[in-house]
Amino acid sequence: MKHPAFIAGLSLALLLCAVPFPAVADEPCCDNAHGYHHSGPLYLGVPVAFDGGEKTPGRYGVLVPMDGSDALFAACSSHGGVWVAGETNPVACNRVTKGDTLAVLGVDPAALGGAGQGLALPVVFSTTAFKLFEPSIAKAVPVDVASVRALDPSLDSAAIETISLPDGSSLLFMAGTRHVPDGNGENDCATTAETVFTREHGILRRAAELPARPTGLVLADKPYLIVPVDCGKRVGIWAVGKKVEQVGYFDNGYEYGG
Repeated sequence: MKHPAFIAGLSLALLLCAVPFPAVADEPCCDNAHGYHHSGPLYLGVPVAFDGGEKTPGRYGVLVPMDGSDALFAACSSHGGVWVAGETNPVACNRVTKGDTLAVLGVDPAALGGAGQGLALPVVFSTTAFKLFEPSIAKAVPVDVASVRALDPSLDSAAIETISLPDGSSLLFMAGTRHVPDGNGENDCATTAETVFTREHGILRRAAELPARPTGLVLADKPYLIVPVDCGKRVGIWAVGKKVEQVGYFDNGYEYGG
């Protein structure tokens, strides 16, 4: 499902109790936005814009979930910077406007580059520098295919793949296992769930099931996978360690990508 591109906005009742800026958006997309952050330096947010009206200038920012974002808020409240989508230098963040479940960071969308343009889809942020890569995914070699199928003989050998780090070393193995309809129960933005296996000290283990194929690999304090569903309207962050577990997500509440 696809909808016209727009700049996302918020209603006064949702968030800006003390700042009467009406939303720019034609649709109440962000009334249903939601997410959380459980651990690690990576966060997800959506660029938003507020119309200041005839006498006051408009304001811009990044919508983020309140849950677990204290370190991110501290960086902004101290007029520090945040890192956006793998940029080598931080961008200025000079205020935080908090609501019950969501907050807006005072980040100029011009500093987001292409990340803040077009559809209001979630963007990766961090309180520290990080590197963002397109995952290197390739067919697993026969010896690794045999090891994975020894754990799960039902897997199709041709479906088993490996995700490699930039230095070429294997990070984990995965295999598409089942069809997952999109959030509307339809196939327009359907995905294929991926069963993930990790190997540590030569021991292979089933680690998790991702709801879709990863589109981003982040190197920060540890590797992370960026996994979008619903054509990008909902994005999850999965930490890779002894386990592969979801540590955060953000859903813009309405707008599907394409």
